[in-house]
Amino acid sequence: EDYRHSFLYGNYVTLSNTTRRDLERIKRLKLSPLYISVHATAEPVRLKLLGRSRALPILPLLQELAAAGIVLHTQAVICPGINDGRVLEKTVRDLSRLHPQVRSLAVVPVGLSRHRAHLASLKAIDAAQAIKLLDKVQIWQTRLQKTLGSRFVYATDEWYLRAGVGVPRAAAYEGFPQIENGVGIVRQFQDLCREACRNLPQRVSPARHIVVPVGTLAAAVVAQALRPLARVAGVSLDVVSVPNRLFGETVTVTGLLSGGDLLAALKSKMHPATRVLIAGDMVRDGHEVFLDNMSLRELGRRLHAGVQRVDSPEALIRAALAKP
Repeated sequence: EDYRHSFLYGNYVTLSNTTRRDLERIKRLKLSPLYISVHATAEPVRLKLLGRSRALPILPLLQELAAAGIVLHTQAVICPGINDGRVLEKTVRDLSRLHPQVRSLAVVPVGLSRHRAHLASLKAIDAAQAIKLLDKVQIWQTRLQKTLGSRFVYATDEWYLRAGVGVPRAAAYEGFPQIENGVGIVRQFQDLCREACRNLPQRVSPARHIVVPVGTLAAAVVAQALRPLARVAGVSLDVVSVPNRLFGETVTVTGLLSGGDLLAALKSKMHPATRVLIAGDMVRDGHEVFLDNMSLRELGRRLHAGVQRVDSPEALIRAALAKP
């Protein structure tokens, strides 16, 4: 909850602990852009979600920062029955009035781990709710495109995956301003895979077994995008859907998988020629370790296989085709 980290690293902050001195410093130093977790502009709802009895109201804070020329990217993490429906409509309406300084709003589904003892009861997002939300987002985007010249509000990829529908084309993301927040990652991955697979060889030698572990939500999308690679003679491709044991199986994103999760899911799939290609967002920035502190080297040792980090679809294709 440090506005400096928001400016430097794109971390989302609620501004709930912001002081007048902080605000003046942000304005004086022109710390822009900032990334703000708004959740709801209806203040009682926001306080409930923050677990606070009081805090500086969010809308006047955003108005003050916008008036000072600070660019803001915002998000609303949706908890069904609390800040969806009319509350979300108000949030979209209020924030869009601050465009272009409030540049975008990401609508994010709440993520629930199994570690929820003594916490408020929250419901996970189901397919029907995802479809309903996406219908609303499309309506808002159409209207805001006409009035603002921007779609402004974006649903994260998880909504599309849970709804079982395709993600929008690249142009609909308007430069991907919220890609670090999970908005447009699938579209970018699909497009980059398509480009990287344009000139694949018909055959490689020696034969190799390539394992690509991913979270359960995106496994089908990744397998589909890598289908051209799987058709190369000499490549046996295995996209493995990995359940999350560390946080619970309701956590389905790839970036929150641990080394232990991968070890449990992959140990029965190893062959002498296996290479395991690990998405870069599974390991901590600046380190080669997973969330449970297992290193890539340790995972490879315990799997008796080569384990390699890849940070892009192009790097994945290149690693899969490289000679041992």
